[in-house]
Amino acid sequence: MAAQLAFNSELPNPLDRVERLAEAYQWAFDRTTTSEVMMRIEGGWSDLTVSLTWRDDLESLLVACTFE
Repeated sequence: MAAQLAFNSELPNPLDRVERLAEAYQWAFDRTTTSEVMMRIEGGWSDLTVSLTWRDDLESLLVACTFE
């Protein structure tokens, strides 16, 4: 149910949706710029650090994930 709140059509920037999703799941995140979000997600075996970067000129989302 929390994921449905993140995907409404009123948010033009995909990172706004990512922020809502992170808030719904109570993941630690930081919006470093309007085009970048960094998140820390606790996993079963290790924590994940996820970086999402939106390129408006290319309409592309770069997702990078590192494990501890």
